[in-house]
Amino acid sequence: MTKTISSMIQVQNIQSVKLTPYIILVFLWSFIITAQAADQQKEVESPFNVLEEDIYTSNNNEIDIVKQPIMEEKPEQCDSAKIRFLDYNTGISTYTTIAIKEKYDFNEKITISLAECKKDPKDILNPLNFAFITIKNADQLIFEGWIFSKNTSVSLPKVDDKYVYLSSCNCESRSANLNENIEQ
Repeated sequence: MTKTISSMIQVQNIQSVKLTPYIILVFLWSFIITAQAADQQKEVESPFNVLEEDIYTSNNNEIDIVKQPIMEEKPEQCDSAKIRFLDYNTGISTYTTIAIKEKYDFNEKITISLAECKKDPKDILNPLNFAFITIKNADQLIFEGWIFSKNTSVSLPKVDDKYVYLSSCNCESRSANLNENIEQ
């Protein structure tokens, strides 16, 4: 019985020695196939190539983001703007109304003036309001530009410890016309 077991072990050793070159050949062949597949995959377009394209340009002008207007109609010119000052330390909001071409004294040094205030006439429930304001500290310019009621992150001026938001544009002529139409 011992001879049979030892003869089986010797047979297995001999067979494993004969298979070693074949195993090495199979390993090399699979390595070469994998390398060729990797080279071919470089030529195949990756699904992430879409991220490298410029999404703002297209051949179709109807869907081109850059050429789309923000508002479809001409904006309505308003008489005054309701401005909100948010104290970022306490979270308390205060409101004031500033008329066009008038100066609002924020404190003894800082003045805020309103040059224009416009409203999108199409959107009734949540209209887009935008105003051009100038904030000065004595004669030094702090901020001059457009502020928006919807996209507050576009421009958010800061005065002392307060952020300046545009709440709405007040169109007196429009509300007067609506009241006249209702009375008639």
